[in-house]
Amino acid sequence: MKKIIIILVCCLSLSISISGKQKFRIAVVPFENLGKVKSYDYLSAGFSETITIGLFQIPDILVVERQGLDRVLREQQLSLTGLLNEKNGVKIGNMVGANYLLVGRYQIHQNKIRVFCKLIDVETGIISRKHSFHKTGLLNNIFDLQDSLVNTIAHSFNINIKNDEKKRIDKVTRDFSANRQAFELYLQARQEFFLSTPESYEKAIALYKKALAQNRNFPLAWAGLSSANLYWGFERSWNNQSYREYYREALDAARRSVKLAPELSETHAALALVYAYWLPEPRRREAEKEANHAISLNPNNAEAYFAISRARKGDISYLKKTIELNPQYILAYNWLGITYQKKNMINDAIKMHETSIRLNPKWALEYANLAYCYYLKGQYRKAMTLINRAISLKPDLKPAYQIKRMIKRRMRR
Repeated sequence: MKKIIIILVCCLSLSISISGKQKFRIAVVPFENLGKVKSYDYLSAGFSETITIGLFQIPDILVVERQGLDRVLREQQLSLTGLLNEKNGVKIGNMVGANYLLVGRYQIHQNKIRVFCKLIDVETGIISRKHSFHKTGLLNNIFDLQDSLVNTIAHSFNINIKNDEKKRIDKVTRDFSANRQAFELYLQARQEFFLSTPESYEKAIALYKKALAQNRNFPLAWAGLSSANLYWGFERSWNNQSYREYYREALDAARRSVKLAPELSETHAALALVYAYWLPEPRRREAEKEANHAISLNPNNAEAYFAISRARKGDISYLKKTIELNPQYILAYNWLGITYQKKNMINDAIKMHETSIRLNPKWALEYANLAYCYYLKGQYRKAMTLINRAISLKPDLKPAYQIKRMIKRRMRR
């Protein structure tokens, strides 16, 4: 019997201890604009993005990736005001596996901005005095204020920021502050990319390119452009559509990001992923070199561990490490399920794919993966229900029709 392996995509979160030292996982939600000037609404996502990436540069702190957080916020349909409620904060924090949820508001008057924020302890719902702070700064120095917030949050956990970490934080905030229009377009691109649909990938690519037209020296925009091209190209490859031009763009963008910011773990991880996904075969040596460099800069970079697992065609230990560091990393669950499937550990594979569907119930590929697992178990009616669900979600999913034909043949016997 011809075996089919469908490569997909999936997601979860917790406080972990590495090398005996406890690390806190923080989720930073969009801030609420208390003013009436709509032109400053972009700062809502701007605060979340800048603080998240700033905190990511500190290895003693774990952060919830914005992609997983945004998905949960969309599903819960909470307003920004609702997020400030401690009960809602605890609920969201638990859903993304955070220990603390950072919520905040900002108000702009003339050329000044005031920011009020607090860290909600997800376990108790308590906000201690040391985890409540406000800052005032000049509007044209807003990124310095955000930089200061990152420092204040770290110090509230008695974490001293090392010189190399501070340099990386300064680098990120300088890049964001270089061109306001580029930053706004970058934020819009990120929002589209987080939706993870064919249409949103294309929109993200267009928006990243517009951002880079405003600021060619924007390394995280190049890294984002690389990822959008890579995932869109990979999805196209599975539908037998042309993809090579997207892979070439992904490689070029990732290389540019590394050249502009070799000190950032994110840029090396972006390049590692391109090498890991390279078709027809991963470029394993190059992928592992870049991924290990990313890990040396920041041992919390889940994407780098995933790149190594992908380059090795499903290394279980690296997949588990990816999930440990970032339980929202949807691809790691998919690949772990696929790896279990290859090893004929079908029940374990089913658990991974079912977890993925609970976290993203509209991901057609996961239903196809799960259908194939039940097909291998001989549970054909269950498999047929799942494959029909996959097709209803994505009618042009070609591998799903192949699996459906296989199920039909078995059901006729």
